[in-house]
Amino acid sequence: MSIRSKLYLSLIIIVVLPGLILGFVNINSSERALKDSISNRIRNVANQGANSIKTVFNERISETKGLALNPSIIKAVKLSNDSFAGLSPEDVKNRINEIDKNWIKEKKKSNVAQQIHFNPISEYLRKYVSVEPEKYGEIFVINAFGTNVGCTKILSDYFQADESWWLNSFDNGKGNVFIDDRGYDESVKTLVTGIVVPIMDDGKAIGVLKINFKIRHVLDLVSTLEQSKLYTVSLARSLGGIIISSDENRGGVSDSEQKVMKMNNSSGWVSDYHQGEKMIMGFAPVDLKINTRVPTAGEIKGVSGEVWKPVTWYVFVDLSEKIAFSPVQALKQKNYIIQGIIVLLAILVASYLSKSIIHPIQILQRGAEKIQFGNFDHEISLSTGDELEHLAASLNSMASSLIHANITLEDEVKKRTLELEKRNKDLDQSNKDLQQFAYVASHDLQEPLRMVASYTQLLSERYKEKLDDKADKYIFYAIDGATRMQALIQDLLSFSRVNTHGVKFENIDLNKILKTVLKQLEVKISETNAKIEVSDLPVINGDSSQIIQVFQNLISNAIKFCDDIQPEISIYSAKEKTQWHLSVADNGIGIEDSYKDKIFIIFQRLHTRKEYPGTGIGLAVCKRIIERHGGQIWFKSGMAKGTVFTFSIPV
Repeated sequence: MSIRSKLYLSLIIIVVLPGLILGFVNINSSERALKDSISNRIRNVANQGANSIKTVFNERISETKGLALNPSIIKAVKLSNDSFAGLSPEDVKNRINEIDKNWIKEKKKSNVAQQIHFNPISEYLRKYVSVEPEKYGEIFVINAFGTNVGCTKILSDYFQADESWWLNSFDNGKGNVFIDDRGYDESVKTLVTGIVVPIMDDGKAIGVLKINFKIRHVLDLVSTLEQSKLYTVSLARSLGGIIISSDENRGGVSDSEQKVMKMNNSSGWVSDYHQGEKMIMGFAPVDLKINTRVPTAGEIKGVSGEVWKPVTWYVFVDLSEKIAFSPVQALKQKNYIIQGIIVLLAILVASYLSKSIIHPIQILQRGAEKIQFGNFDHEISLSTGDELEHLAASLNSMASSLIHANITLEDEVKKRTLELEKRNKDLDQSNKDLQQFAYVASHDLQEPLRMVASYTQLLSERYKEKLDDKADKYIFYAIDGATRMQALIQDLLSFSRVNTHGVKFENIDLNKILKTVLKQLEVKISETNAKIEVSDLPVINGDSSQIIQVFQNLISNAIKFCDDIQPEISIYSAKEKTQWHLSVADNGIGIEDSYKDKIFIIFQRLHTRKEYPGTGIGLAVCKRIIERHGGQIWFKSGMAKGTVFTFSIPV
């Protein structure tokens, strides 16, 4: 990497990267804070809406209670109740059924229906509604027997005691406030919610008063909330379904909205897709006791079979994320502009530094290259007044020193070369003399030894059983010593000839080599009943006579060091990258790892001659032969677990 690249990289790492990271962290943290702030503001709007609805309903409950305290209404209800006085329950039931039958049959035009519709109470209720018609639906008064006393519109039935709102509000004379969920008021052609209060006299309920309030009027209250035109405000019930919404195309309750209504009794916000658009949805429960009709078994059940269940209303305030988080996008754009300015400034600084630093360095580089290629007379001219100028002066001084050092070195090399050539000649001559000495010594030593061994053998044969036991013992020692000396000299001669009497390498088939070796060891194999398994072996480049010697030594040792058990020997090969690994494995006595270097040294023995015969040169000869072939020899073993000798030969 060039210095210019390193300089740019350093500025990126030191200036640009931290700036980008800090900017990224800052914008992420600001984005989260801003999103939380906006989402919480939407939640607060939902809270305001829920509180406003609660306040309105509390006011309407108070209004309904106030209307139920009207003396005229109380008097009319008492008179209506008295009309049933003195009748048995059966007579009361029959009378109500007769009136209700005619009421329905004559389609609300029966005499009783007309009397009720035009009585003073009904007239009063109609006047009451006319003051704020946009606010009210139907208003009607029902007595203790569940029959109609007065109404703004003629009801569909005379008898109302089988309605759940009447049962729960009258409550056998105890009196309760009851709010029912959204319903459709046919008289005003709109959605309403009903508030039912007991009409009390002397602490006892004598009837009920129900006012249907228009739900749209309730929802219009959110127009006073913060930025209400940006939001879609909806009223939903916890059991599912939208009651009313400021957006007629809003659709139903989303899965996220349904989930929060089931799991939360507090306000909050969620982010979810609604009608294909990502929305922020603030929600808040309305703290009112409201009941709704449901199609399943519930907690409140009227005579007519209506099923009612307590339900919680939720105010949902929806705002598109695109609109809600537009300040976040503006913040991101501002941050990107700042980061772009940082990058641009870094590029300008890097360009300036490149010109003021890189150019002098390039002059130094060209000068150093000339010196590198032997032009020590070249002088680097640089005037920067800084460390680079000092470096140029040092390079010039170094070049002068190299000229002097080069002359001195050339003289020293010539001198050492002459000395080395003389030593090499002396070493070659010494090696030749040693090889000649080894040959002559072994040849000259073998002749006297053969003579000693022969005449000692003759003495043993001629004077057998004529001399005492001690003389026979001495003769045996003489013969054994001469024989061992002959073997030692022969092995020593073989060791010395490994590098000097070897033939030129050629391709040899190790399968044929093994057949030759096993033929030579046939007697020993037969005597020990040795079991030998040979895998398919490769063709290698080497000296066949020396490779035969290696296998012969290793297999002989494998047979010899098996004590009294049947020898089991495996010979196999494996290719490892650029080498053949050839192994001879046995089931013999094994070798301790501490002897891994000792056993390949000439004349080193691990056992006495009485235990195992031999000269202690065989493995040293193997090592020398393998090294001549460019390989190595080693073993793996464990006491009484056998041994695996492996040697490598280049492919």
